[in-house]
Amino acid sequence: MVSGAALLLASAAAANAHPHVFAEATLDLTVGPDRTLKSLRHLWRFDDLFSST
Repeated sequence: MVSGAALLLASAAAANAHPHVFAEATLDLTVGPDRTLKSLRHLWRFDDLFSST
């Protein structure tokens, strides 16, 4: 069982985006004066053609 899991992990390939889809991802953090996290803002932007479909 362990060797099967190791084989599965070793054979996993990196995921690549479709060559005609352009995406930009940003993460904005807001930190308060007491150094605590106040908010997270995760933004995804896609190209116009992909967004129109």
